[in-house]
Amino acid sequence: MGDVSSVPSRSSERDIEDLKNTWILWTFKPETILEGLTYSESHCLWTNEIERLENIPPPHPSPTRKHEVFQLEKYKHVDRRADETGQRFNRKPVRDLVIHLTKDFPDDISKVRSIYKWVTIQPIQKLSYPDIQPDEDTVLYHFWKLKRREKTYAQFFSLLCGYACLPCVVIDGHMKGSTYDVGQNLDSKHNGEWNAVLVDRNWRLVNAFWGACVLTGNENEDFCYSTDENYFLTDPQHLIYTHFPRIPDWQLLDPPKNQDEFQKQAFLKDRFFNLEMRLLSHPNCTVDVQDGEVEFFFGLNPQTAINQSFMCITSIYDSKDINAKPMEFADKDLTLDFIQRPNEHLLSIKVRFPEVGTYKVEIVGKDDTLQLNDYDFDWIAIYKAVVKSIPIRQKFFPKPEPAGWGPSRGLYELGLKAIIPLDGIIQTDTGNVELQYQIVDEEKAKGIYLSFHLLPIGSDVDEADEKDTFTMEKNIYTLRISNIEPGEYKLKIGERSSGLERNVCNYNVISSMEKAQQKKEDSDKVKEIKRLRE
Repeated sequence: MGDVSSVPSRSSERDIEDLKNTWILWTFKPETILEGLTYSESHCLWTNEIERLENIPPPHPSPTRKHEVFQLEKYKHVDRRADETGQRFNRKPVRDLVIHLTKDFPDDISKVRSIYKWVTIQPIQKLSYPDIQPDEDTVLYHFWKLKRREKTYAQFFSLLCGYACLPCVVIDGHMKGSTYDVGQNLDSKHNGEWNAVLVDRNWRLVNAFWGACVLTGNENEDFCYSTDENYFLTDPQHLIYTHFPRIPDWQLLDPPKNQDEFQKQAFLKDRFFNLEMRLLSHPNCTVDVQDGEVEFFFGLNPQTAINQSFMCITSIYDSKDINAKPMEFADKDLTLDFIQRPNEHLLSIKVRFPEVGTYKVEIVGKDDTLQLNDYDFDWIAIYKAVVKSIPIRQKFFPKPEPAGWGPSRGLYELGLKAIIPLDGIIQTDTGNVELQYQIVDEEKAKGIYLSFHLLPIGSDVDEADEKDTFTMEKNIYTLRISNIEPGEYKLKIGERSSGLERNVCNYNVISSMEKAQQKKEDSDKVKEIKRLRE
């Protein structure tokens, strides 16, 4: 069982009295309450009615995930009621509000959804409050306490669920939120509260405070709260990357993680799970880097990855590892990172660092099919990279073109599929390169005209030979480029059937100096020997 020691709370004695008609289920005992609460060893919480726990399951992992029990489109009618309720009940008793929000909903999910939706869209910071404390029985009183930070969202959410006869636990612990920087040791400034609500006999995790922190509109004028769906019935396997209950049982995981694991683990964010990604490398948030380069690997869902975009932002910390400043290149043609997809299941992000030091590496992404207001790139994962050594002559990556590196969505939109190469980096020790694209959708591929440009890194001089063009045989486009001089190049593939060239694919071509030159010299020697023999 978990630690039962008391921890400080922002709750006052008045708040506990507010709950006298509801069921208190908290994982901590407020210092202001000395009587009336009993600790349950079986459920790892403090309560004012311990006998009622006999019919309530203790904390346990749920056999189902969120997507199996909740689909947003099926609860639009519930959300409409919460939206339409607005502030109509602000000066009425809390019980009246809850009755209105949950009336005629037969199932637990609809009830808790209505409460969550309503709480997360309330403009608590914008509301006008009386000069004196509002009536303690009203909704406005609780808003007033929230604004003054004398009550938490978790406590208010639990109160509302209690009036709806939904057992709802207030959980305390560490949170990796706005006060946390990657790799930090966790302490009291990272403390927070969230909830577990019993839905159809299974405990589900909710954070209404984080759920209410998405703003839409002009923040200085007509801004409003909108609901962040990531914190409603969140899967424990996801929430554990940012929320660590003081009492391990309320992780709802088997086995639970310990605090050292939580502190060291990779700092994964909501967008990582939204895009259905998997962590394939670097399970810890702090990465030791030798030789000035690190490569991160993430698994992708091949059904959706074609419509996903990614970026990497690298910043260097100051000498105290407190403030991080984004890295900027004087040479605008170079960048620190190289992002590619070696195959439809895999995302690779290489980062090269200019000097020894400590860096923050922020990987961001988005779903390009979502055309929503305020939807843009957001964090996937954040790492702290401790660079211990770099090469004497560090080389950086060429800046990517719009289509990015390697086979991209641009090819798919043309009805093509890459056969070779599948990688965004082409290394040749012969000076020769071959590309092949297969037609997989004849309708899309009708009338397309592929072109290419071969540019030395840092130069706008196109070294493509006129005789090197795409050929087509048996529904396969083939490009062969020969005699590429030693060096590093950007190979840009374009399509210009409409008259304007559109970038659809790019490669970083590295022609090996020693091997290419040696092959040329060997070839010259063979030719000379043949000439002498003749």
